[in-house]
Amino acid sequence: MEYKAGYTEEERERIRLFHLLMEKLEAGAFDDAYLALLARFWKRDADDAEGEILYARYALAQGGVSVAAEYAKKAFRHRKVNLVLWEVLRDVYKAERDFPMAMLFMGFLSDLYGMPIQLDVPRRELNDSLEFLSLGMSQGNYAPVARHRMEMTEEGLSDQKKSYIGTFLPTMYQREKQRYWVGAYVEAASFLDGRGMLLKHIAAHERLVEDADLPFDLMKAAELPAGEEHRVEVPEGGAILPVAGTELGQEFRFHELQTGKAGGNDLGLYAFQFYRLKEATNISSDQTMVCGAPIPLGHSPKRRKVVLSLFLDAFCWRAIKDETYALVPNILRFFEQGVIFDDHHSVSEYTYPSVPSIETGLYPHHTQIYSERESYAINPDVQTLSREMKKLGYYCTILLGAGDSVWTEVLDGHDRILANPYGLRVHDGVARAISQLEAFHEVDQFLVVHTMDLHPWGPRTKGQLPLSAQTSLPIAERNTVGEGKVTSVYLPKNERYAAWTREAARETDRALGWLFDYIAEHYEEDEFLVMLYSDHGLPIYEKNHYLLSDYQTGAAFMLRGGGVPSLGRVEEMTSTVDIFPTLGSLLGFPVRVVDGCVPKVLGGEERGYAISMSLYPGIPFFCAIRTKAYEWRLKSLEITDEDGRADLRGAKRVVYRRGTEKETKDANVIQFFDGIAKAFLDTIDSHGLQWPDMRKARPAWYEERKPGDADKI
Repeated sequence: MEYKAGYTEEERERIRLFHLLMEKLEAGAFDDAYLALLARFWKRDADDAEGEILYARYALAQGGVSVAAEYAKKAFRHRKVNLVLWEVLRDVYKAERDFPMAMLFMGFLSDLYGMPIQLDVPRRELNDSLEFLSLGMSQGNYAPVARHRMEMTEEGLSDQKKSYIGTFLPTMYQREKQRYWVGAYVEAASFLDGRGMLLKHIAAHERLVEDADLPFDLMKAAELPAGEEHRVEVPEGGAILPVAGTELGQEFRFHELQTGKAGGNDLGLYAFQFYRLKEATNISSDQTMVCGAPIPLGHSPKRRKVVLSLFLDAFCWRAIKDETYALVPNILRFFEQGVIFDDHHSVSEYTYPSVPSIETGLYPHHTQIYSERESYAINPDVQTLSREMKKLGYYCTILLGAGDSVWTEVLDGHDRILANPYGLRVHDGVARAISQLEAFHEVDQFLVVHTMDLHPWGPRTKGQLPLSAQTSLPIAERNTVGEGKVTSVYLPKNERYAAWTREAARETDRALGWLFDYIAEHYEEDEFLVMLYSDHGLPIYEKNHYLLSDYQTGAAFMLRGGGVPSLGRVEEMTSTVDIFPTLGSLLGFPVRVVDGCVPKVLGGEERGYAISMSLYPGIPFFCAIRTKAYEWRLKSLEITDEDGRADLRGAKRVVYRRGTEKETKDANVIQFFDGIAKAFLDTIDSHGLQWPDMRKARPAWYEERKPGDADKI
């Protein structure tokens, strides 16, 4: 069945006007006729990015820089990717003499569309501008490693894959004094300088992202100039101060201003250490130091002592249910004294767009974070979980994290992020969590542990299987000859991946059992809130692959602690966009605009359906809408464009009885789902408006996947 057989009369007229405007745009004819066409085309009473972009381009051509800036920045709020918009923003930021932002958009244009880089930047602005150019040319994941680190050398402009070790991360909107400085994470009893020396040595190694399984320490911090005394104010009750060195053999000195006690200590190269301060203290060093903000000691009765977020990447709860929960006895035992949502669905099929939805309660077409090919940030006024937790007064730390959402600034409320592109092992996360709880027991904390043990990788990624899977599988099951590079969402069903995920589930459960026992022993029920969730499921449990299947989107979500009733497993349907408003309700921060809702069992309203989507440029757009009884699926004929939209004319859709391949022809059921889809898909549907310049700039990219080339629905 077709979801949308053709264009409406209104759509056809807008397409006609759009083509006429494109002809004017290409000819540079920004005259009265252009303005008259735009007046007929532009929906002024709606968020019409096309109209805003076209008017901004007209205003710029007429010399109205401030008007062009106003409308271009407004368009950018809800349309992050557009060649013409990026050109306008590049030019208006340059006219405003905000050279770093101008270079950021030049980086976007160069990386995606191959447009030339023009270094028309004042010398005093060059270093900052090159950092923003690097940000624009790099992918949205792998922080703090840039795929294109642009630096000026004696030979000219250098372009390397390089980490930001020993310096600040460039971020699109965060320009305050305290921002992420990239250090080397050094475990207890390790040598202070070793990890820093290694990361400095391999900072520009070509395989840094792919093979360097090393943790970085991203700390909100400021650099303190060498040779000067710096006064650190300490609140009543004391504080903890993070300090790192920038040179080998560096020392620092301290002087307590009230007691007069003084001394010194060795600093590690890029390695943060924590110092307990009781009173105002002067610190100094002969070399530049890096100092985080003092962490005040003390508990507020308005907060939990600990809020712990356990993010188990690719934890497929549907598969766990198939095994009658036998693989996860500790998880089940702990959360059965809270709430386990047995019918929980991820919005997206992979991590990069899923995390922003979890952290904001917004769908990907509202966050505009849907593809890691670009490195732009979320709108700065969007509520995020870490920003709200920071406002409440929690010390916010990601103890184990991938860095996927650092450039997007979705995680920028955290004081500290221990980031590693791949090596996120649950045993490390549990050990760090217990150590952190012990060390900062006087501080109210929001802690995140993001693990990847449960996330299998394709054969060309060279992921290491769990040890027991290696020793138990016959060698024939380990054969990868003839297998090409496959992304995780397309992994096939075979015994290698089944053994990987079974053993990883057991190991994850054993490690978390240790952490759960610690929490139960040291905290009363109303002193903590523990959440366990996943960003998506896995495709490896079914032979006939569907991109948004119950297995691929069958994620986990469970809660225990203060304010959570002891209900155990519940059948209420939930979505990953529900996590943010649920935490707002439990922890007491106001939630403004979200796509999710608080579940009924926690005092909210029960949702009637859950929506999942694949909004990935270069393949068709997929959407699934599920109720308890039915599942509506859609697949576009056209591929999803780089701006996160797809032409839904001729899109195929089918409605099944949930859990079966039995299609229903019930007109009332189909009409019910189509009504939901019409409102939901309106801003994803391009309605036939496709910017020709974007496609002309990358013709080969559009030839890689022919319309309709993808998996079944």
